[in-house]
Amino acid sequence: MDELIDKIIQTFSSEELELLIDKRLTTAKLSLYLYLRMLLAAEATNKSLSNCIATALETYTIRQRSEHLNSLKLQAAAKNLSLDDFVIEVIKKEFN
Repeated sequence: MDELIDKIIQTFSSEELELLIDKRLTTAKLSLYLYLRMLLAAEATNKSLSNCIATALETYTIRQRSEHLNSLKLQAAAKNLSLDDFVIEVIKKEFN
């Protein structure tokens, strides 16, 4: 997955990458239990809630890396695209 991300970074200009970095994610409404768990985790680690959520996202994407890569490969194959072309197409949609 890291090689794929490196290719994406090489494909786009620094200006385009800055646009992606500046995007802000929004979440669906969290369940009460999840919100409280995140709030308590933030307090326990002396981090802000935003930092705690960012860490959770990083942990999730790292742990699920192979499953996500396999899913992307299947989606690319279904569209008769190479994996590289498919992910570039996905990223380009973010500029709209």
